[in-house]
Amino acid sequence: ATLADSDGNDQGRRILLTIDQFEEIFSLCLDQEERQDFIEWLVASPIRHPNMVVLLAMRADFMGLLLSQSAVADLLQDATTILGAMQPQDLRLIIEQPAWLQKVNFEPGLVSRLLADVGNAPGSLPLVEFTLSQLWQNRSDNWITHDAYTKNGGVTGALTNYANGIYGKL
Repeated sequence: ATLADSDGNDQGRRILLTIDQFEEIFSLCLDQEERQDFIEWLVASPIRHPNMVVLLAMRADFMGLLLSQSAVADLLQDATTILGAMQPQDLRLIIEQPAWLQKVNFEPGLVSRLLADVGNAPGSLPLVEFTLSQLWQNRSDNWITHDAYTKNGGVTGALTNYANGIYGKL
């Protein structure tokens, strides 16, 4: 695949390559040579394509493995941002703002209930996202309701109920 037009001219366009959950290169890719080839390709891509920016998101507990790659370690010296745990007010904004933009409302107290169910467990953001996607599909007249949240099983039951439904269809 090429990042340029068929005539080889990228016409000054900027390219953002975003790789979320980059830690999976270490946790899921068991072929060390394949992993090394991909990392080398990734490091060389912005050099071959000067208008390209690579954004990696990964869990902090895999940072040591990434830093063991010398070419990557050099690039990360001045290009790393560490994000701490999300505060409840930040999570509330992430939950409410997209709904507001779509003119969808949460029943009073529902976001507080969801936040209480999530607590401050690390790594809970994907579970919140999944729960919200289930609630979004079950909204009623531009409202996300306590009833839908309860029927979905709340934060802890949403994924379980979904997986059981898929399993039941097999």
